[in-house]
This record gives sequence, C-alpha cells and structure tokens, in this order.
Amino acid sequence: MIMFSDNEYITGILEHNDLIINHIYKQFMPMVRKMVITNGGSTDHARDVFQDAIIIIYRKIKSGELTLNCKFSTYLYAVTRKLWIQELKLRKKTRMYNDAQPDLLEEPDGMREYNNTLMRVIMKHFNELSEDCQKILRMHFNNATIDDIQLIMGYKTRHHTIDRKYRCKRSLIKRIINDPIFKKVNHEYIGKNRILY
Repeated sequence: MIMFSDNEYITGILEHNDLIINHIYKQFMPMVRKMVITNGGSTDHARDVFQDAIIIIYRKIKSGELTLNCKFSTYLYAVTRKLWIQELKLRKKTRMYNDAQPDLLEEPDGMREYNNTLMRVIMKHFNELSEDCQKILRMHFNNATIDDIQLIMGYKTRHHTIDRKYRCKRSLIKRIINDPIFKKVNHEYIGKNRILY
C-alpha cells in the first residue's frame, strides 16, 4: 500500500486529490467506525461524521487555521470524536418523544422546566432555518443516509449533499448556543455538564 506523509494528506485534501482522499478514507475510516459504533452509532453515522470531519479540515487548511501539533490520524480522530459527541447530544435534545409518557418519568427538580425551555429554543431556531435545511435535518435526525438525502433533495453530487447537511447542522447549533435563553437555562440547570459545548 502507498503511504503518504502528513503534509501530503494536508495538500491532498486542499487540492481535492482523489487518490489521497480515498487513501485517507481506507486508512482511517476503520478507527472512526469503531469509535462511533462503540458509542451507539452505525456505519452510516460513522461515514457522515468522517465526511463532516474532512470538510472541517479542508476549511481549516484553506483558511490557514490548521497547525498540526500531532499526527494527522490523531487530529482526524479528535475531530470525528468531537463531532460524534455533539451529534449525540443534539440528537438527544431534538428527538421527538411521540411515544414517551413524561408523567411516568421521574425528573430531578427543575429538569422538566429545563427540557421544555430547551426544546422551545431548539424548535424556534429549527423553524427559522430555510425549508431545505429543515428537510435535510429532519431526514438526518431520522437516520437517513447521505445517498437518501441526495436523492430526495435532488442534489447533483454527494459532496454537495454532505456540505449542505454540514452547513445546516452547524447553523442550527450556532443559533442554539448563542441564544440568551439557552445560555441562561444551561447555566442554571446544567452547570458543568454542558449540553452542546
């Protein structure tokens, strides 16, 4: 198997070099898949997280913000792990509890009010997204694959679909964490156990 240096990985991502990007996928996807599956995800989730991570790294390289102080594989793993943790937390808070029976569940003091307030904040910002973003995220949170989303949305390329999903998700997260109500209830009820960051 051909081996590449960390600098070649960086250059390959920046230049959209298919040979190097495919090598990165084959070389490092197994460790990401194992991390995601071990933590409650699937192979499709791992693929999504991996693709999101490559987009993040590409943007950091392009903007000159990326400085590797470790091996490329370590950096890639750290990015995918952070993305998966955020994904799990966001899924937990945006899950629709159609079958839940909240009256039968015991909640710590203030938790029900916190959850209700947080859900209102999430839905407020979700409803302010474009119709396309809402549709993409609904599919994403219902475990649709990138290929499914591409087909339903009619996007021409897989890469565009991945980028669009990433932008929609980041937009929602940023809106939520910058919301003053979120900051207030997060501080009051959660303290050190932050929900998104």
